[in-house]
Amino acid sequence: MSTKEEKSNSLLIENDENSISINVIGRAYPSADNNWDKSWLKSELEFKLGSFKGTIKTKVQIDDFFNFEKELEEQYKTLLTNSSFKPREDNISLNFKNQDKGIIKVEFIIMDEVRLGYELTGEFIIDQSYMPNILDQIRNIVQYYG
Repeated sequence: MSTKEEKSNSLLIENDENSISINVIGRAYPSADNNWDKSWLKSELEFKLGSFKGTIKTKVQIDDFFNFEKELEEQYKTLLTNSSFKPREDNISLNFKNQDKGIIKVEFIIMDEVRLGYELTGEFIIDQSYMPNILDQIRNIVQYYG
């Protein structure tokens, strides 16, 4: 995969000290003959959160990105709603919660296995100026795989 493709198929949420990146590698079932199986995307979740760093493999569905895009877009427009990324394979959860003065608290839960295993939870802060770039990244993923 070229650098351009990698960038267009990744969702990076970061501030100066923390980052969570969902890198879509490709379709989980490339030879699938039905829409349900075709919608699954093989992904790697990379994170650097405080002194914790790691990578886990996961699967997400294209609808997970699509739903997050709609919620995040509404949150960005109004700053009255919150949004969340909660894939069906629930080893990652991201909640974007509005705070005062355009600050967004990103709450995360990362599990090394779906519904089992070890769990890392926490939060970090971004501001609303990060949201257009995050939305663009989600749209690129949806457009590429949708």
